[in-house]
This record gives sequence, structure tokens and C-alpha cells, in this order.
Amino acid sequence: MMIFLGPVSISADANHFFIDMPVKGFDASDFSFECQDGILFISAEKNLNDPSEDTLLFRRSFSMPEEAATEGINATVQNGRLQVAIPKIR
Repeated sequence: MMIFLGPVSISADANHFFIDMPVKGFDASDFSFECQDGILFISAEKNLNDPSEDTLLFRRSFSMPEEAATEGINATVQNGRLQVAIPKIR
């Protein structure tokens, strides 16, 4: 089993909070997102095709600001980076 943690960039604009981090080896379909008690949990697991390789695991959690919506979170993986957009409550 391999656990992967990389540096995280967090930013915001008028309508969203953004989380950006490296997730080399993962696809968007590998990820799950859960909001519970003001915390966003992001996790992924990928079984590698080669039996001699380990399973890749990814787990991160983030405290959500009060103005962050818990629904409508959008995530994409491009060029080995996970980009999460969290809507702000208006």
C-alpha cells in the first residue's frame, strides 16, 4: 500500500473556494467526496494492474469555511492535478 500526500494550494474568488493538489496516478473516477460536520473528506483508492505493485491510496480532509456550500462541489483531474471547486453560499 502506498499513501500519497502532496502540497495543497487553496484559493478563492467571489463565488468559489478552490483546492488544487497533485494526484499523479489517479483518475477523476477514483475519487469520492464527503462533507460531514463542516469537514470535507477527499479520498481515492486505485488498484494497480501489475500484481507486483501496491494499491495507491489518497486521503485528505479540510475544514470548510462557514460560507462554503456542502452541495455542488465539482472536481476534475487534469495533468495529474486534482482541482476542486466549492461553491460559496450566497
